[in-house]
Amino acid sequence: MAHRLNTNKQFMVGNGILAFAVIFVVVIFVYMSLRLDKKKDEDRNFIETYTITLTKGFVGDSLSLMINDSVLVNKKITEEPFSIDVKRFAEQSALLIVD
Repeated sequence: MAHRLNTNKQFMVGNGILAFAVIFVVVIFVYMSLRLDKKKDEDRNFIETYTITLTKGFVGDSLSLMINDSVLVNKKITEEPFSIDVKRFAEQSALLIVD
């Protein structure tokens, strides 16, 4: 009797080995990306400062000044011009003035 090939079993074993190889490569890349992000965050020190000046039309208004969801000022403006200096703390920032 001739020797039979067990192609289905060989196919499943090959797919299993390939799946483990893909998982291993994904784990290596995730580990490398997390390690690089940690190094980047440690080196970030910004020396710039923002100067925010409100000159006309804000006297008597209750304002909230926010940068990136951080409340800087939440009070009633009593004098013009109103200025505030803020140290930069992020790569990109968005200023929000709420009346």
